[in-house]
Amino acid sequence: MRGDAQAHHTVGDLGHWNGGGTPSKAVTGFWTTTGVPWVTPKDMKSDSIVRTEDFLSQKGVRTGGLRVYERGCTA
Repeated sequence: MRGDAQAHHTVGDLGHWNGGGTPSKAVTGFWTTTGVPWVTPKDMKSDSIVRTEDFLSQKGVRTGGLRVYERGCTA
């Protein structure tokens, strides 16, 4: 146990967060099996995200006007 003195923080204190729109799942050209990893809550089942269930194609990234973060930036 950590004792009675525990620090409390808002989510904003813990890092930079970004949200936005998900490219349409109805457009199959936006999604692939090996493209850009697309992290969603279903991928957040452990302390580290090693693999995502969904991957965007380059077309999905371009069309959606999305930000692509470099590997390791969400440690």
